[in-house]
Amino acid sequence: MESATSSKRQRVVQRAARGTVDEEEEKMFDVRSVNKDLDIESKIAALKVEVYLSKGKPLKGEVLGYDFHYNLAIIQITTDYPLPTAILTDIDVSMPLTPTPLLTDSKPFGLRPHTVDSSLFKLRDGDKVIALARTHTCHCLLVESGTLSIYKSSWLHCQELLYTSCKTTQVYIGGPLINCDGEVIGIVFHDDGYAAFLPINIASRCLQLLKRDRGVCHPWLGMTLTNSYAAKASVLEEIIQNFPHISNGIIVKDVMKGSPAAHAGVVSKDIIVECDGEVVRCSLEFCRMLWNRANQSMEVVVMRPSSSKPVKLTMVADELKPASYNWQVLFSFVCILVFV
Repeated sequence: MESATSSKRQRVVQRAARGTVDEEEEKMFDVRSVNKDLDIESKIAALKVEVYLSKGKPLKGEVLGYDFHYNLAIIQITTDYPLPTAILTDIDVSMPLTPTPLLTDSKPFGLRPHTVDSSLFKLRDGDKVIALARTHTCHCLLVESGTLSIYKSSWLHCQELLYTSCKTTQVYIGGPLINCDGEVIGIVFHDDGYAAFLPINIASRCLQLLKRDRGVCHPWLGMTLTNSYAAKASVLEEIIQNFPHISNGIIVKDVMKGSPAAHAGVVSKDIIVECDGEVVRCSLEFCRMLWNRANQSMEVVVMRPSSSKPVKLTMVADELKPASYNWQVLFSFVCILVFV
């Protein structure tokens, strides 16, 4: 923790906002109505936000920026005491199709000294994770441990969400998911009694844009993707038979008619292996490669069952329209990154 030299300090804090806005304001700010309401800025300005820190004292917050696609917001507060800084660590969930040595090391939970530059955290299926939250009444700390499941899909239908076995309630929405080193690796969503989470890779980049531009521009290609290691056994068998030497890539499940992907010539069962010269190992990496690339041209290389050679395609991503935002399923505006 750094000592405070001013009453206004800038820190990154993760908190759930659910319960800090009263019922009438929550109805007024139902994000499902935003598409029909052009006066969103006045509604944002009228919100009364209270942030509760570990000392229990409520602080008034001001919304500086928001993103309805991932239901994130950036809130500014002022404190007269120093705050600890959360370590946000990007994760790597890639897994090659080729056999690799079995890793059996398992670390217990426990906070460890943090370095200034935190490296990419390799997350594997079955790794231990922990979800944190505070109650809305007494603000007591809630802790629920579990494991990562990279093979299970979230019913929330947001492709970027990953799944855990942490048993949670809606109170956990917006809280941090941490690894066994105490590093924040995601933001928790509630998924039928368990914790799904948005990787911090995505959330932290949204935070940067919200701080700079007060908004986020999301690229849209119009296709559904799945990681090759998470595909059905029958699909994997077909891939290995057609491409015995392939080790990385993401599989195209569906392509929307008239979408940028369709115009580029992408078809179902294509395997995207490169994007602008970078190897694509998983969908999270592909998301990073597309980040802030709306209306820009990019070259992708795909392996196609009907072709013995790699196929090069040029795509231009559109900007995602509000009607396609994830508020259709992640309908509560509760995930907040707080900037103080």
